[in-house]
Amino acid sequence: MRTLVRAAALTNFFEVAAAEGLNPQPLLRQAGLTRALLTDPEQRVPVDACAVLLEAAADASSCLTFGLRMAESRQLSDFGLMSLLISQQPTLRDALDTIIRYRHLVNESVA
Repeated sequence: MRTLVRAAALTNFFEVAAAEGLNPQPLLRQAGLTRALLTDPEQRVPVDACAVLLEAAADASSCLTFGLRMAESRQLSDFGLMSLLISQQPTLRDALDTIIRYRHLVNESVA
């Protein structure tokens, strides 16, 4: 069984690729992904394909912090339904406990 992750894991990929002067199409093909597949943040995609895409983009751009640059402008809402649960917690500890309890909903590879 393949481990899946929400397509939201690749939020800001296209923006960072453009900023680095990359054409994302060959990188997507190399990873076995399509732009259409990534338009719905709730779509599940193979985690290994995400890793291939991010490694290829980092190599092609010589930007070792490519993934971190993607994360820089993420919002709590990028976590989908999880963001609603987190935002309703009374303390940081409760929010972290909620993340741990439901992490499999965001990324199966950390479950």
